[in-house]
Amino acid sequence: MMQGLAPVIRGMWSAAIEADCDLPPADTAALWAFALPTTEGVYEWQVRDLLAAIEAMPGTATTGPTVEERERYRAGGLLCLTATERAALEAALPEARTQWAEAAGGAVEEALADVLPS
Repeated sequence: MMQGLAPVIRGMWSAAIEADCDLPPADTAALWAFALPTTEGVYEWQVRDLLAAIEAMPGTATTGPTVEERERYRAGGLLCLTATERAALEAALPEARTQWAEAAGGAVEEALADVLPS
């Protein structure tokens, strides 16, 4: 499997988060995954503010702090997006990225992917 995936993977990361959520909506067309890298000088209130800002974005959010002791990230999560919400998220992301980088001491790592129909 890895031999097949390796040529197309440009970047890969994982984060174990603590979250309480429902199942994703049935009409989910895309997923936006994010993680806030561990950065010196970023306080817990800044992490909570970032998570609240992401939860206010279009889509159904699942966010939370990371749970591993030596985690490379402080927080992470997913937004489940309908086609309409995806367009709204893509329009909102440029300004949000700037605000998040200023507030959280660096860029949020992220990936946007289509959900393949079953």
